[in-house]
Amino acid sequence: MKRLTLEFVEAHPGDAARVLETQPAARAADFLSGLPVPLAAAVLRLMPTMAAARCLERMGEDACVDVVSALGPQPASAMLPLLPADRHRALMERLPAALAVTIRIVIGYPKDSVGALMDPWALAVKRDITVGEVLEQVKGFEGDQLDCLFVLGEGDRLEGLVPLLDAVRADPHAQIGTFVVPAIHRLSALAMLTAVQNDPGWDQYRVLPVVERGERFVGVLSRRALAKAPRAASPISPEAASDVVASLAGAYWRGVAGIIEATVALLPAGHNNGQGEDRGH
Repeated sequence: MKRLTLEFVEAHPGDAARVLETQPAARAADFLSGLPVPLAAAVLRLMPTMAAARCLERMGEDACVDVVSALGPQPASAMLPLLPADRHRALMERLPAALAVTIRIVIGYPKDSVGALMDPWALAVKRDITVGEVLEQVKGFEGDQLDCLFVLGEGDRLEGLVPLLDAVRADPHAQIGTFVVPAIHRLSALAMLTAVQNDPGWDQYRVLPVVERGERFVGVLSRRALAKAPRAASPISPEAASDVVASLAGAYWRGVAGIIEATVALLPAGHNNGQGEDRGH
C-alpha cells in the first residue's frame, strides 16, 4: 500500500470509511486487510454496521480474527450476528476467550436495548485505589473519551462517579473513593434505547453508566454510540452536528476520496478467500 494512502487513512479514518462503504465489499475487504490491524479496526468502527460486516465476511479468516479482536466487544457484537452462521461460529471459536464471552453476553440483550449497545469494557475502579493509580489507567484507556470515572463497591455495585477534572486536580496519593459523588444519571441495561435518548444526563456527560439488577455496573453507553443507533434521535447538539457535516465538505474530502478509490480499484477482487465481488447481501 502506498505510503501516501496509508497516511491519509491514519489521519482521516472517517473519510476512508465513507469511501469504502461505497466500494464492492470484496475490494474493500482486501484494502482493509492491507492496513495495520489497529487501523483497519478503527476504519471498520466508523463504517455502517452492515457494510463493515460484509467486509469481515470477505476477509481471510486469520485477518478477520485479528481485526475482530481489535474491534472491541461492542462493535464486534453488532457486526458478527450479521455474518453467515458458519462464519460467525468459526470466528467465535478462534477469538480470545474473554472477548468471546463478552460478545455472547452483549448479543444476549434485546436488540433495541441499552445493554445491546453499551460498551462492557468500560473503565471502572474500586474506591480504595489511589488517584495516581487511577490516572495511570486513564492514560492507557482506549475506549470512549472519559469525562468522569465510575467507582464500584462490593459485588461491582455502582457507588458513584468522580469527575475527571476533580481527579486530575486531586492529591495523587489520596484514595479515589474520597471524591465520589452520586451517579444520579444511570441507565438500566434492559431499558429501550428510545426511552433513554433524551435522558438529562446527556447534557452533562459523554457516557452514562449502565447497571443491571442490584445496581451492578455492567458498562457504559456513550452519546456517540447512541447517536449511531437506528431510529434513535441523536443527543448531540445541532451545533456539533453542523460541525461534523462541515468537516466532510470541500476539495480536501474529494482529494482523499479519489486517492482511496484509486487504490481500492487496483486491488484484485476477493483474493483472500476467493469469494469475488459483493453478492448483494
